[in-house]
Amino acid sequence: MEINNSENIKSAMDSQVIKKLRANLRKYYLFTFFSAFIFAYVVERIFQQARGLSVTQMVYLDIIFFVIVLVLEVPSGALADRWSRKNVLLLGAFFAFFEFLVPIFAYNFWVFAIASITAALGVVLKSGTANALIYDSLKTIKEENNFERFLGREKFIHYLGNSLAIVLGGAIAHYSGLVSVYWWSLFSIPVAFLIAATMREPKIHTTTEEVEYWQHIKDAGKFVFNHSSLRFIILYGVITGAVLMELDEYSQLFFQAISLPLLFFGVITSIRLLLEGSGGFVAHRLKNKIKLNSALILILLLAIIFVLLSLYTKSLLSLIPLLLAFFALGIISPLVLGYIHHHTDSKHRATVESFQSLFLNGFSILVGLGFAFFSDHFSIFSGYGLLGVILLVYFVYFVIRRPRILDVESKIS
Repeated sequence: MEINNSENIKSAMDSQVIKKLRANLRKYYLFTFFSAFIFAYVVERIFQQARGLSVTQMVYLDIIFFVIVLVLEVPSGALADRWSRKNVLLLGAFFAFFEFLVPIFAYNFWVFAIASITAALGVVLKSGTANALIYDSLKTIKEENNFERFLGREKFIHYLGNSLAIVLGGAIAHYSGLVSVYWWSLFSIPVAFLIAATMREPKIHTTTEEVEYWQHIKDAGKFVFNHSSLRFIILYGVITGAVLMELDEYSQLFFQAISLPLLFFGVITSIRLLLEGSGGFVAHRLKNKIKLNSALILILLLAIIFVLLSLYTKSLLSLIPLLLAFFALGIISPLVLGYIHHHTDSKHRATVESFQSLFLNGFSILVGLGFAFFSDHFSIFSGYGLLGVILLVYFVYFVIRRPRILDVESKIS
């Protein structure tokens, strides 16, 4: 009888744990929505321009952001692996708040630089941390094969929150002025913080306190270096992610160059975000229907075609291929991150994803400098043309050097 009672109690406890870990997914969807529900994104570059910044200065702000990320990306991932992914996520939300508070009082480059630093801290503390927490939650309840599906849904919810806020932000900017958009952007981050505070840390994640901090980072680096297919998939994510980042960051200047009225910035940006988010849903289905090599080639080819077509008319018609380019590139992130997490064990999971983000942000500095040079010396269209050429050159490399093992390599158990 006592044995039966003990088994019943254990079964009830296991059921409660599973319930709470499943709740992590729903809570993270909400966290994602409110983290993305920021009105200021729609006018960020226009606001900086109105406060006297040039495109080159905007790129310098990006470089400050990227340098902070480069310095702290891997250490923050190691901190999440060694300490607490939930606590690191909360720290990220705390710093993200100041990304939108500081610009309200910014009238020169250096105050905007403070905002870039807080933005970098918010991003770097979340990078790798959240996905590692969710993957281990899924693995604990034996549902890790649904990780790409989760990433697709999370991506769509992120862009849904973004798009709704951006439509409202465009209207607020039109009727109340640019600075009002930043004031309205301050309420949602505290909501996201409170939601994250209720999440549960999976027990599968055990801290690595017995390993020295920098040794842990070194071990994770060796893990990446020793897996050629993992390095290849990381490179794919780095190249395409850097291009997508620049397309995204300076889309407002592209809209301005093709004479899109400010009132419609929010509408078009909202459509763009929903299309990019929808790409996440396609990723899960694509993964189950065709080989990974074939999927990556197809997506890359479509992205190249759409980016280059967007430069053809230099008119409002350019929006059609540009929006389709965002849709194609939106498919990539769930495939890349899914591969990384399926092929990395729990103790290195956040750190390895942080390596991927580190390389992405490092390469983005180089792309951003080239983009700034072409945009300031020629036109924004020349900057976008450079992005298309980068994708085209990488496509040739990918076709020649892709490892066939991508399609057959087994997963970490």
